[in-house]
Amino acid sequence: MKVKEKYAEIWIAIPKRETEVGETVSFAQGMEMKDFKSKDLDRVFPSVYFLGGVNTQAAATASAQAAPMAGHKTQNYWPRIQALQAAATHKAGESLWFTVSNHLASGSVSNIFLIKDGDLLTPFARGEEPPGALGAPVLPGITRGALIELAGDMNIFTTKKMLDINDLLGADEVFLTNSSWGVLPVIGVEQEKIADGCVGDLTHSLREAWTRCVDEETYPPPEPPPPPE
Repeated sequence: MKVKEKYAEIWIAIPKRETEVGETVSFAQGMEMKDFKSKDLDRVFPSVYFLGGVNTQAAATASAQAAPMAGHKTQNYWPRIQALQAAATHKAGESLWFTVSNHLASGSVSNIFLIKDGDLLTPFARGEEPPGALGAPVLPGITRGALIELAGDMNIFTTKKMLDINDLLGADEVFLTNSSWGVLPVIGVEQEKIADGCVGDLTHSLREAWTRCVDEETYPPPEPPPPPE
């Protein structure tokens, strides 16, 4: 569907439905896919936004906690890109990385959050580890930090801790963050659903809060009305 926003026209991918020209639709922020080829339409779209949640795939390689560049942004992206491409072959939107001790780390290009009983859980990032622990192979992403602040403003408590596959599969909701996606809901891990396999209410609220924050900080304020003559 082609929609017109305030500043641009974009394509969004949604389930098939009847629409009319000029109809007003509302949708949450989605994941952008560039140069996407639709087999159904036999057409390549330069940019399409996929709405709703995504499935994820576990990466075949583990994150090495002792690696000196772990938890830092570097140009050595090939292992991450390779894992992301492997996930795409299974129709997954992101690959999830675990440490050599089988603890959850992050996505290939994202940070990860779990929601359990109304609170946020996220793995330690580099620099947040408890005393004496190995360095965390997790980048302290800017969007991750902003989401923790936004959650605090909404009276949602965030715990940074070591998480494993049982925490992940037992979560009420899961989402990923990065500067491109903002907040991207996760509805499944390989063959396993997260909860009921739908985007959760708290994830939706956090995504709306993130979108408002970006709009307020990037769009110019409206022009003040002219003074009365």
